[in-house]
Amino acid sequence: MPAAAPAGLETRNARELLAERMIYPLIHEATGGQENLQPLAIDRLTGFLADRMSIEPEACEVVRFDLEQCRAAWKALRGVTFDDVRQWAQRHRRIRAPARSGAGTEA
Repeated sequence: MPAAAPAGLETRNARELLAERMIYPLIHEATGGQENLQPLAIDRLTGFLADRMSIEPEACEVVRFDLEQCRAAWKALRGVTFDDVRQWAQRHRRIRAPARSGAGTEA
């Protein structure tokens, strides 16, 4: 688990509320509580949120967000279902998938 960035009470509360009311419900929706599915759900949700916030996925850790980032994340996730995240992930995978070069098609 990443170390939390230093924060005052308001930011710590915002992080906690963001995780409790927005992040965890989406992960639970995706996994049905099955822990073995959590890493994939978290990865997809992180990519989705990073894209919506225009930040790198590596920087998309709630424990490192400042107050403004917590607010931006809340707005980015308002009304989102995990199906929205799943659809984003499918589009994103198609966009970023490397083109096939025809390797392995020997005559």
